[in-house]
Amino acid sequence: MHLKDKALKSAKAIEAQSPGTIIHFLEFVKFPGYPVDPKQIDQILNSNKGLFKGYGEISLYLPHYSSVSPNDPAMKELYKIAEKHSLPVMMHPLENQQQAVEEILGEFPNVKFLFHAMERLSWANTFFDSDLDKYPNAYYSVDIDIFGQDSSGRPMLAAFSDKQSFTLGFKTGWEDTLNKKVAFWKSKIEKHPNQFLWGTDRGDAAWNYDPEVGALLEEYSRAFIGQLDPSVQEKYAYKNAEKMLE
Repeated sequence: MHLKDKALKSAKAIEAQSPGTIIHFLEFVKFPGYPVDPKQIDQILNSNKGLFKGYGEISLYLPHYSSVSPNDPAMKELYKIAEKHSLPVMMHPLENQQQAVEEILGEFPNVKFLFHAMERLSWANTFFDSDLDKYPNAYYSVDIDIFGQDSSGRPMLAAFSDKQSFTLGFKTGWEDTLNKKVAFWKSKIEKHPNQFLWGTDRGDAAWNYDPEVGALLEEYSRAFIGQLDPSVQEKYAYKNAEKMLE
């Protein structure tokens, strides 16, 4: 069975077993050549009406996206398809893509773009300070950054090899990390209360998704949310996500 068919079968089985519990996003990549194939993406969406609620994540740092810019003609065809199917597009842009991101936000005002992992880019402040003002179709997911970094700058969820060592290290630095992350994110979230989401990306190690780790991260995230202005808390926690997925 083709990998695409296996993935579709799995998504359909999950939806049949637990309808509405998981929000499915589609990402279809072809090899070799240019990885984004709008025609096939449209065919998949047309053949599976209602199964997918978003497109992506388009992880532009991955090798198969090395030739791709967010404002390429094929990408713009993808955004037209996303608009037709009312799908938000999730994207992880790169350092040299500031102009391209601004271009697509302006050219496709009816497409909701969900960005993440941009806080360390040189143009992050421009995005947070002005682009979110100019483009109400831009959303931002605050992900593993809020859990802190180790001394070398690696995300905490990538700095440990198992849940036991992570749990110890994370709890030890809990208060200091929380204070630093509130200082960094609070003003940004409160300035744009309708565009920030509680994180959608955790990490890539299997133990990152251990139930005990999940409970610990949820407890910390709730402590973070509790530091936001009360008028913003529910929006950040879930209402902005609901609005984005309407």
